Amino acid sequence: MHTLSFLILIASVLLSACSIPETKIYNLNLIDSGETRNMQYKKTDSPIAVHVEAPSYLSQPYIVTRTSPYQIKISKTEKWISPPKRFIRKSLKDVLFGTGSFRDVRISRTHPEGYCWLVVDLKKFGLLNDKGGFWAELVMDVSFFNHEMNRLFMRTVAHKKQLENREYSKLAHVLSTLLAEGLEEIKVDVMKHIRVPPK
Repeated sequence: MHTLSFLILIASVLLSACSIPETKIYNLNLIDSGETRNMQYKKTDSPIAVHVEAPSYLSQPYIVTRTSPYQIKISKTEKWISPPKRFIRKSLKDVLFGTGSFRDVRISRTHPEGYCWLVVDLKKFGLLNDKGGFWAELVMDVSFFNHEMNRLFMRTVAHKKQLENREYSKLAHVLSTLLAEGLEEIKVDVMKHIRVPPK
């Protein structure tokens, strides 16, 4: 009798394990438009530090769907290969380093002495599901400070594009494009405000 109960228990555990949905992982890939690839940027004697803030649900890898201004849903089986906060932080560092303009580009949670400081507050990154359909959505608040912590500019980068459906591979492609555009905007604004050493 005990053997039969044990076998039933094992069978139920195996059946429940088989019913767990497979986790799918999606990659974000910055898509280079090529428009500024060969641009020459002015040199600066200042180094720059980058910091990205985000709510906790954008600091983890699972894909977020916003269904109203008051509710979000976090998938447990569909996720990014890297959390949006981490991916954006690394990508922004790479974009600024790629200009060749700065003596040093680093990631820092605090303002290092002698550095310009770029702070990005990631507000929205994911899928918006409203009555008008499905949208890829990206919103970032951006502040740029000089080495004396005087704010040089503050702006919001906001991009949204409608999708045909809620297919996550399409979402990954569109968000990659929107993010590349947003980081390019940030780079252009930073380059307008950096200090050029006197000749």
